[in-house]
Amino acid sequence: MSLDFSMIPKTENSVWGDKEYKYFRKLQNLQAKSVFNIVEFDRTINELKQCVTELLWHVAVEEAQLMQQLRLVKEFFLMGRGDLFLELIKLTTHILNKAPTSHTSRDINLAFQMALRKIHLNDESAIDSFNFVVPALPFENEDANTDITDLFDNEKQDPNGAYLHCKIFLKYSKTR
Repeated sequence: MSLDFSMIPKTENSVWGDKEYKYFRKLQNLQAKSVFNIVEFDRTINELKQCVTELLWHVAVEEAQLMQQLRLVKEFFLMGRGDLFLELIKLTTHILNKAPTSHTSRDINLAFQMALRKIHLNDESAIDSFNFVVPALPFENEDANTDITDLFDNEKQDPNGAYLHCKIFLKYSKTR
C-alpha cells in the first residue's frame, strides 16, 4: 500500500524542506525491498546527514551569527581588544579602588559603554551582549550584628581581596 504524501500540507520549519517526501519515499522503497541493499542504504543515510548538516550550518552560522558571536567572545572575554580594556581600566580606577556599593555594577557598565564609544566601537550588539556584575558585599547577606570594619580589616589582610578588581564578573548573553 503506497500513500500519496504530496497531499499532506508541509510544515514551514521542516528539517528536510522540499526534499522531505523524496527522502521518505527512498526509505520506504528500501524497506519494501526483499533483499537489504547496504550500499543504497548507506547512500541514503549520507544524503540525510548532508541535508541535516546544511540546515544546522544555516541555523548556527547564518541565523545565530556564530562568527560574530565568536569574535565578540574573543574580543571581550579573551581581551583581544587591549585598547578597550586599557580605556576601561582608566575610566574605572576610581570606582575599583573603593568598596562596592549598590551602584558599582551600573557605574562599571556605563564606563564600559563609554570606553566602547571612545575607541569607536559602536557595535550595539556588543554593548547589549556584555554586562559587568559586582557581587554583593558579604555584610549585605550576613547577620546584622556583624561589624563592617572587621570585614574590611579582613579584606586588607587578604592580598586577593584587597581590591575590587578581583570581584568583577563579565557576563555574556546572546541578543537577537
